[in-house]
Amino acid sequence: MKVRACVVLFCGLALAAANAQAQKLPKHARVRSAGVEGIYNERARFVVRVDVDHKDRVYVDGDTLQATVQSERGGFLYLLYVNVEGKTTCLFPNRYQADNRIEAKQLVRVPGPGANFRIRIHKPVGREVLKAVVATKPLSAEELRVGTLAEGVATPVSDKGVRDATVELNTTPACDWAEHQIELLTVARDTAQPPAQKPRCRYAAIVGVGKYRDEHIRPLPACAKDAELMKQLFQSHGHMDDLVVLQDEEATLAKVRELFQILAQGTRPGDEIFIYWTGHGATVADTDGDERDGLDEVLVTYDSIKDDIGRTGLLDDVLRRWVQDLDGRRVIFLLDVCLAGGFAGTGKRTSDTSLFPPLKREGPPAAAPQAKTPFDFLDTELAQTKDIGQRETAVLCSSAESQLSWVRHDGASSVMTGFLAGFVNQVQPPVSLSATYDYLKGEVPKYVRQHFGEEQQPQYLDNLSSPAYLKP
Repeated sequence: MKVRACVVLFCGLALAAANAQAQKLPKHARVRSAGVEGIYNERARFVVRVDVDHKDRVYVDGDTLQATVQSERGGFLYLLYVNVEGKTTCLFPNRYQADNRIEAKQLVRVPGPGANFRIRIHKPVGREVLKAVVATKPLSAEELRVGTLAEGVATPVSDKGVRDATVELNTTPACDWAEHQIELLTVARDTAQPPAQKPRCRYAAIVGVGKYRDEHIRPLPACAKDAELMKQLFQSHGHMDDLVVLQDEEATLAKVRELFQILAQGTRPGDEIFIYWTGHGATVADTDGDERDGLDEVLVTYDSIKDDIGRTGLLDDVLRRWVQDLDGRRVIFLLDVCLAGGFAGTGKRTSDTSLFPPLKREGPPAAAPQAKTPFDFLDTELAQTKDIGQRETAVLCSSAESQLSWVRHDGASSVMTGFLAGFVNQVQPPVSLSATYDYLKGEVPKYVRQHFGEEQQPQYLDNLSSPAYLKP
């Protein structure tokens, strides 16, 4: 009789966290550790995703675990596991899967078919991390050389080995590697009942940026009114378990990054997160070739610099990586911005990317409308994550990619936000996101044509497996 080897992992979060209902979001993000969690590339040009066979990512000690990894691009895969004590183990490559080169979009299972070992969860329980790294070249760090890792079924990696790999990756061009991690939760079988399936929690994040540190970026007073409208809507009708608002001076790039970290750390798979943003948008030259129009889209933060918007604003590619940190949640974006190409001056966008027209216009049009192009904010990025398994996302945007998004003629709010809030406030529940879009796609263009003689057509992208409700 063949005896099967068993890899025992010691890991997890506190049981109380698993049983918590409607948890509040933390006030501040937990700083990423200098170890495996410090291996992070928010400007990667391809996408990697790691997942496990428990959808809620909760395991009771004694359970077995199987991991899967997919990468948008081929390369060399390293699958690292960090237990509750901070000890790191490399699960892939291993004795049975010695070749760590993988093909693009190949689904890699660990343990793989025919592998003579299992990954079994045992006490102590606590929080642990599963991290997948894919690089276009194999790592040269001594402890992470394939020959060394292929000797066992789960090879311990020292803190020095992790530091060496981090240094090597951080000095590798961002285009040549990517990573993704998930957190797992384990609970003790002999000290408590397994946690009951908790109801889906709902969270909202509101970012309103109408003031800017750079005086060359035109302010948008209506954004403060937009943020207040959406705050009232979510509080009155959204059944939110918690809500966070960043407005004007608070909405720096660093604070928005921390907001996404808070959402990742304070929520669990299955939760629903609504992210509303009102402000300016812009476009910059696409340097990685993933945009069909040759442009990357940018959300303009309080500390963005007009002449360096690609570096100081929030690039859609960076936002894609932050959305990956919310893997397992349902993530719904509501964006009242326009991405025609800029935010200062007048007239159409020119080939000179340092001269931008206003993206939210508050008066009569200063130039004829541009030719319209399809919706292009986050559609490519979410398609990338969807292709490798992250599907629960949706985006409702106020205008097509080359259109302006308008503020109401009386300045009471941005046009889309005003109609959205009015519709949700007046209609009996439940009010779905798709029904809201059906209303907006008729009312917003009609209003903009009547008052400004231009076109503004809301856009909707839905990758959700079931309807999302603004008013459950």
